[in-house]
Amino acid sequence: MQEFPLSPEQTALCRQMASLAGLGGFIIDLTGGHCLWCAEEVARIHGFSMAECTALLSAGAALLERIDPEDRARYQETRAGAAERSGRYTVQYRLHGADGALRVVNETADLLVDPATRQQRLVGTLQDVTDRQAAEETLQRANELLER
Repeated sequence: MQEFPLSPEQTALCRQMASLAGLGGFIIDLTGGHCLWCAEEVARIHGFSMAECTALLSAGAALLERIDPEDRARYQETRAGAAERSGRYTVQYRLHGADGALRVVNETADLLVDPATRQQRLVGTLQDVTDRQAAEETLQRANELLER
């Protein structure tokens, strides 16, 4: 695949598009236990600065503490299942941001394993779906009221 360098204006537009979608990406070296890269939107969703977010993603236990207690086990089981089959996972969970906000997020990632070194990397996206989730719940309640 040929790479094309982006101008500063194009880079700014890409950031704006990611922000509009509430979508950011991350790359985590699971073997070494540290975050290799984290997009600005991932930091915003977590309510952290870029440096704080990178540190959070590097420390698995600290990240788990931010996931709502009712969602933690499902999150861990989903990620562990991907590790067992070296594949993709998608999981939705509630995230307590550093800014105090409770967000509903979708995380989708691929677990990549280097066959020669067995090094594992997680390449994924995090999307804030709080507003969509609230709209779906409102619609569901309205439908339930109409059915009565």
